[in-house]
Amino acid sequence: MKTIKMNFELNEEENRVIGIVKAQHGFSNKNKALEFIIRDFGACRLEPQLRPKFVEEIEEVRKNGKFVKVDDFAREFGLKKWFSVSIRNRRKGC
Repeated sequence: MKTIKMNFELNEEENRVIGIVKAQHGFSNKNKALEFIIRDFGACRLEPQLRPKFVEEIEEVRKNGKFVKVDDFAREFGLKKWFSVSIRNRRKGC
């Protein structure tokens, strides 16, 4: 994935929110906290708006695809910490 550098200004409240997220989740810097906020927002706000074409493709894979059973997807793919935090936030209503 290509990394893009951005330079922007935050007001005091926005900076404080990033600092709180950094402290709550034990991130090493505010950049990681901001990445988490963006990923969490994307998961909460953007996923429900899936394109119809994508949904059709997924339905086709369900019908004709080959699958492997996995007991714990998050653990299998190293997503346990992020996944559990994301689920907790969704229960709160994002």
